[in-house]
Amino acid sequence: MEGSLSILKKTQYQNTIKQDLTHTQSDTVPVELVYDGKILHKNFSKQNTYDDTWFMNEIKKGTLPFWISRMLS
Repeated sequence: MEGSLSILKKTQYQNTIKQDLTHTQSDTVPVELVYDGKILHKNFSKQNTYDDTWFMNEIKKGTLPFWISRMLS
């Protein structure tokens, strides 16, 4: 009797393929909004997503990382 045998690796041992990665490419470049404890207002104009109002609201809500809020106080 002739036959064939197919073997699949367990999921944790399978090779990673491009579709497994969740990172999506972005056309934006990171921009510094805080430097040396000062808000860089001119850098908000470099991106369309956020503005000074958004930034100040995030500070008030406490949703920014602790170290940013501490630098600004």
